[in-house]
Formats: sequence, structure tokens, C-alpha cells
Amino acid sequence: GGGYGSFEGLMVNASISDRNFFGSGINTTLGFEISKRSTNYNLSFVNPKVWDSMYSFGVSVYKREYEYIDYTQDQLGGSMTLGRQFYRHINASIGIGYVDNQSTFNDNNDSLLGSIGYTNFLYDDQYAKTSLFLSLGYDNTDDFYTPREGMKVAVNLEYAQLDGTYDLNTSGVITSYNYEDLLKTSIKFGVYYGLEDWIDYDLILRLKARATSIQSDDSEKLPIAEKLFMGGIGSVRGYNPFSLAPFNIEGDPYSGLAGGKHRASTSIEASIPLSEAAKMRLAFFYDYGMIGQDSFDEITRSSTGVVVEWQSGFGPINLVFAYPIDEQEGDQTAAFEFSMGTRF
Repeated sequence: GGGYGSFEGLMVNASISDRNFFGSGINTTLGFEISKRSTNYNLSFVNPKVWDSMYSFGVSVYKREYEYIDYTQDQLGGSMTLGRQFYRHINASIGIGYVDNQSTFNDNNDSLLGSIGYTNFLYDDQYAKTSLFLSLGYDNTDDFYTPREGMKVAVNLEYAQLDGTYDLNTSGVITSYNYEDLLKTSIKFGVYYGLEDWIDYDLILRLKARATSIQSDDSEKLPIAEKLFMGGIGSVRGYNPFSLAPFNIEGDPYSGLAGGKHRASTSIEASIPLSEAAKMRLAFFYDYGMIGQDSFDEITRSSTGVVVEWQSGFGPINLVFAYPIDEQEGDQTAAFEFSMGTRF
């Protein structure tokens, strides 16, 4: 798959999967994604039915490098997850993760941060994160790729301890501080309703919502890599990925993005058939999102557009044509995005 945007440029991704690795029943995936801004590699092993039970077990390792607007993030990490199916539509999992994070300021960006000597505190973070994950999900949709009936709900909790220190220069006196632990809560919701039985036409209505909130000690620094950003597929289409967040200086787009601790978005979609033989559909959408440091609604954006949805032999492909409704000064927009394999 791939895509194109004014921020990331051309993006190419691919993966190789084996659902029965050496006859063991283990699902194995090796994938990569490369663009002008990012390089990602991942390897995962998942046993969906440990000893033919209701339990699953997975291990994954990854290497990620991403050049954001104001900083570059380099991560090497892995995770282990134990899951269980309850009844037909309910599943839960628990897992642990470890990641080594290196974040550095981008000297070539257009902000004024480099001239004020404050970048090491805002963007230079070196720490190791150990996490405990808990998740609970419900899914009674009637189709994996194109549901016409049902609901999806997912709740995820992450408690993380950050091992590392950062330096703060106050009037020439350098003091070292420890990073604070954090608790991240994420909720996803989706409901799907087909109208073919009512109007004799395959019209599908979709409502999707997502929210994430981070709790941490406000007196301590939250690393930039742990903060929230908004924009792109999965939040508010029509804006570049991760390009929407509070600024370091309120109202000043040249002061750099500070990131947020609270984020929420909603999408309303209406999908109609284009070609049943080619398994292509056309969806009209409206996205609304908000993000903030102290509350959810400090920054709000919305967009509208259409998506060409194609269930190809290589997997689901989405061509997104979006228009940002309330673009503000400093926003980075993306009129076209392309994704492969995205669902929800």
C-alpha cells in the first residue's frame, strides 16, 4: 500500500504474513513502511488458540523512526500479550511492553524554538518505558471489512513507568529531574446500520468515535513522544497526520507544537455501492475532532469529503479526498490520502 501527502510525501508499505508458520498454527507477520518522514519495521508472532483453548498469545518487536514537525522520534521496543475470548463477541487481553525512546529537536524546522535555546527541555527526551496494558473489546458486526449491522467498542488502559532524567537550565543552574509515570485511557466506538431492508438500496450509515486521555503529574514533564496529536486518517481527515495540537505559545504557530493530553474525534459516514462486481463503494464523511492540554476542546477542527473504498485482492484500499472546513493559520492540510488495510 501507500499514500501521498504534503507532509509525508510518498509512502510505501508492505507486509508478508504466514497464518501457519512451519505448521505450528502461529500467525507470523513481517512488515515495513517507508516515507520521506518515517521508517518502520515490525515482526510479530501470534498464536490465536494456545493449545486449542480460548486463549491467545502474541510477541512483537519493532523499530520506528518518524520525523514530526518539530522533532524526530527513534524507538526500539517490543511487547507480549495474553488474550482470551469470552462468549462470542467479547474479548480481553493483558500485556507488557518495553521501548527505548530517543527524541531530538529538528534544527531544520520553521519554528522559532531553535533561537531561544529552550529546545532541549521541550523536545530532547531519552528514556526507557515499561508498560502494562489492559484491554476489553466487544464486536458483533456482521462483516469484518464492510459491516452493515452491529457495534464495536474497545477500551484500552496503559500504565507506564518512565526510566530517565531530563535537565532544566534555570539562570545557568542545571538541575536533573525524573520523568513522571502516566496512565493513558483510550476508548473507540463504532456503530453500523444498513438501510437496504427499508429503502431497497445498499446504503450503510456509520458513526465512529474515539477518545484518549492521559493522567500524569502536572508538576512534572510529560515527554513529547507520550503526548497526543491529531490529524489524518483515524481522526480528522484533510489535515496532515499529527499536525494538530496546542502550541508551545498559545496562538503562535511558529512556537512549535507542544502536544496535548486529551483528544477526541467523531466521524459520520454514508456509504453507497459503486460496483458490486469490483467490490467498490463510495462513502461521504464528516469528521470533527478536538484536542487540548488541560481540556478536550482547546483546539477544534472539522472536515468533509469522500472515500473510494475498494475490497481488492491485496486487501481493503481507501482513497480519501478531503476538504478542511475550518482551516486556521499554520495548519498543514492534505487533500488526498491513501491507505491499505485500515478498518474501524
